[in-house]
Amino acid sequence: MSAKINKNRYRIILLLYLVFICLSLLSVPKSLLESNLYMIKTLTFQDSLLQQQLSYLDDSANRAEQSAAPVRRNSRVKKRGDTLVSLLTQVRAVYGYADSIDKSLQLYFKNENSSIEKEYSKKRMTSTFLKKDSLLERFEQKLFSLAKSFNDVDRVLGREFTQQLPVQALIISRTKKEYSWQKYFFLDKPASVAYMHLKRIKLLLLQVGLQVAEKRIVNGKAAALRATVISVGKLQETAPDNSQLQIDSLAQFAVSIPEQLQFEIFNSIRLERFYVGLPMAVLSATDKIKLNELEVNITPAARLITSADKIQLLFSTPGQYQLSVFYKTANGRKPILQRKVNADRLPDPSVRINLEGNTRNLIRSEDLSRVNSLVASIPVVGLPPVMLRVNGFRGTIVGAEAQSSSVYNYGQVFQEPMKQLINSLKQGDLLLLDNITVAVGDGSTRSASSILYKIVN
Repeated sequence: MSAKINKNRYRIILLLYLVFICLSLLSVPKSLLESNLYMIKTLTFQDSLLQQQLSYLDDSANRAEQSAAPVRRNSRVKKRGDTLVSLLTQVRAVYGYADSIDKSLQLYFKNENSSIEKEYSKKRMTSTFLKKDSLLERFEQKLFSLAKSFNDVDRVLGREFTQQLPVQALIISRTKKEYSWQKYFFLDKPASVAYMHLKRIKLLLLQVGLQVAEKRIVNGKAAALRATVISVGKLQETAPDNSQLQIDSLAQFAVSIPEQLQFEIFNSIRLERFYVGLPMAVLSATDKIKLNELEVNITPAARLITSADKIQLLFSTPGQYQLSVFYKTANGRKPILQRKVNADRLPDPSVRINLEGNTRNLIRSEDLSRVNSLVASIPVVGLPPVMLRVNGFRGTIVGAEAQSSSVYNYGQVFQEPMKQLINSLKQGDLLLLDNITVAVGDGSTRSASSILYKIVN
């Protein structure tokens, strides 16, 4: 006589098994969270560089405004300059608040005998700290208030900042679920994820601060030009007919060509950041400006590339340079501008699978089988094309039971061994691409961050 089967028991066991499978697919590998620590290090490095650049541009803007003191008292230029100064002060204040959260969080970890490296996959300590004293709520209010100020002063900057932050009290995920801004980025998130977003926002604040400082420089140049014209006019009015005026070369130039043409030249000169090994335009031709009437000098020496419509600079080494622009006349050349500019090393490239629309670390095996290469890019917006070539990388499958032998791929196109490795991927496997080296157009060879993908179907 056969034994009676308890069907309910087997149904419960099957249900628990299915729940276990689902949870295993939804879980985030610790190695993926741990890789965020390297992104945090990169963001910290970029933070220090942007702080130096912001300080330099701010000093340049202050000097430009001081030289324009005679016309800043009663002009639209003064009003615009004061507005930009106020906006930059607000950016610095919000950045200072974000930096205080950063330092306080590190001190909190230290007092608990822990660190971001130890807590990278845990949520409790980070969420407890950010919820304390409405810290995160005040941070959100300051950021959203800054976005409103940007929109009031400069709609273009405001739109960029609003999109990058983003400024949304409720954020809808790709699964159509609503999250509060705080929860979407910080609360109940692994420490490495929440801390990475804090670093990202600090970097965003510095970047928009640089844009405001550059606008201050342009505004200050316009004011300085008007100050030069006014001072020369006063000297001519008060000087006797038989006297010989001693006017500097810039003042002599100011009365030798129309003011409108001077503004045209000033507005055409690029004084933004330059990068080593990348030709970047410093001056562009317009309907009123002929490049053959201008002379550009750079000290220490850098390569000048002149074409019909623009003059480009190509720096071979990073550092600070003295840029001088002259206007050529029948009586000799007259100085227009002297300014210090920085040539920075290109940032390390980022590398990803050459698959359009994929921005996550989850990828389907059938999509991956259609990919045949990696693609590299420089994480700076607005740069001209940069020559990048992936020299090689290593691919490793991390399975549920054991780690397979690694395959090294030469070049960015997948060779046959790499294709075979990819075709052997199974549901739930992890594909690790590391030891990635990239040849950059400035003559250097860089190491890119590792990439980790989880295979889902």
